[in-house]
This record gives sequence, C-alpha cells and structure tokens, in this order.
Amino acid sequence: MFFKNARIFQITGTLPHETLELSLQEIPARECGSLEQTVSGWASPTSTVGGTLVHRQLKIDMLRLVTHTKVMPTAVINKKTAERVSEIEQKEARIVRKREQQQIKDDVILDMLPRAFQRQRDTYGYIDYSEKLLIINAASNTEALDFIAALRKVLGKCPVMPLTTTASPSAVMTGWLTDPPTPGGIDLEDEAVLALPAEGDKATLKHHDMESDEVAAHIEAGKAVDKLRVCWMDKISATIESDLALKRIKFSDIVAEQVADIEGNDNASRFDADLSIMTAELGECISYLIKVFGGIQRAENA
Repeated sequence: MFFKNARIFQITGTLPHETLELSLQEIPARECGSLEQTVSGWASPTSTVGGTLVHRQLKIDMLRLVTHTKVMPTAVINKKTAERVSEIEQKEARIVRKREQQQIKDDVILDMLPRAFQRQRDTYGYIDYSEKLLIINAASNTEALDFIAALRKVLGKCPVMPLTTTASPSAVMTGWLTDPPTPGGIDLEDEAVLALPAEGDKATLKHHDMESDEVAAHIEAGKAVDKLRVCWMDKISATIESDLALKRIKFSDIVAEQVADIEGNDNASRFDADLSIMTAELGECISYLIKVFGGIQRAENA
C-alpha cells in the first residue's frame, strides 16, 4: 500500500472521526445497474470481505473508493448512431437534424448499457488528523475531486481545499535551479518541465543536468519550473508539480528495508506495516516541502 501519486488537500473544518465508518456504510461499493454508466461506493481498504470501510491507525484513517464504469467505445457508439440516422433518412426521405441525431445517440447508449463491460478503479486516500491533511493517491485532479465528492455525499460536507503554501512552489523551485544549492535533504534529479505560462511555451527536459547551460538558457528566457523531479532524504523520489501534487512517487530501498524488518506474513499485517511506514515517510516528506515552500497559507488568508 504505497502511493504512487499524492494530491494534497488541507482540512479547513472538522471531519467526523468517530462516525466516519457508519457514514461510509451508507454508500457501499457495488457494480453498475443495467442502465447505470458509472457508480462509486466505499470498500474495505484491505480488500477484506466484510472488513471495515475505515482502516484506522493512530491519527490516520485510510479509505478506499471503488468506481465502476461501463466501457462503451466512442467509435462503436458513433458507428451505430450513423447507421440508424442513415436508415431513417433513406426510409423517410428526409434529413435527420442535429437534435434528433443526439437523441438517437442517447438511445444507442441506452441499448448498449446492459451489455457493456465494467471497468473498476480503486482510489485510496487517507485523512491525517494530526496534520489536518487529506492525501489522495490520484493521478489526476479529476480523480481526486471525485473522491472528495463521494465523501461529501455521505458526510453532507467535506471541508477541504487544495493545499496552498505562502510561497509559490514554481518560484521556489525555479530558485533551486538559478541559485543553488537546494535546501538540505533535497537533491535534484534529471527531469523537469519549464514553462512560459503566458505564451503556453513549455520545455520538457529528461536525462538533463539541471545545472546545465541549456536549463539556464530556458530560465533566462523567462520560463519557470512547472514540474521538477527531486529526491528527498534518499528515501522518496517524486515529481513536484506547481500545484504541489506529487507524481510518480518511488520509495527507496531504505524504506523497503524498514517494511521487511516488520514481522507478519498475513495480508492484514503486511497492510498495516506498509501503511505505517508509508504514511510516516510520505507525511514527513510533505511536512518538509510545506516548510521549504513557506508554510501553509491558511484558509482565512487564502
């Protein structure tokens, strides 16, 4: 249970720690009904049949949102729609207008829904009550917002907002390239995206020395860091994006050795070991980044 991505949200109010399990039980995970295209619900983070929907460890609550979506290829829908439109035009000797074509397309989708294949997506996220953070393992912001929307559906409200720091992450990371060295504990790796937002101009750099003349030239031309790959304390490598999302997280052998040192062969024990170490290391990394980016800009000041 090691996150590959981290979308970080600050908790601006109170989440119902004690009643969270009962709330999630209101919308359990299930497959789509015959006429449903997508449906989401909560399942045991440990994948244990009949297991609790909140896996609690000290001040950490791990959750798992399961989303089933029916897969209906656009090309197939368009082909069937075109066939029906052509049939009507030939039989009735008239042109099928745009609005009617859309209705025909909707009918095609309804006809296909009961037989469509279902794809499952699991989104994990954990609430860190001590740091007042919600951290979601989501590759896209849309997936993270779906997780929050599902929480809001069962809780009535979910007082969170994207993590915002006092200093601009883009400006700070650009400074790491222009005025080295980096803060202690941060080592630059060999990937970055430098952008000139006003003009939409981006330079994607891979396998590059971040102290090279080419990188300096991009920055002199007005580009700033949009994404930068770094290593923290020789424990975690990740790409930091300008909105503070962490992508393509990789935990080092140092962390793996910590997991191996914990006894327990059953799935529950291994899950607990992974969760304990992952949240500790990732949490420490996030706290460090918040500090180097000037601290959290609290909701009332955001």
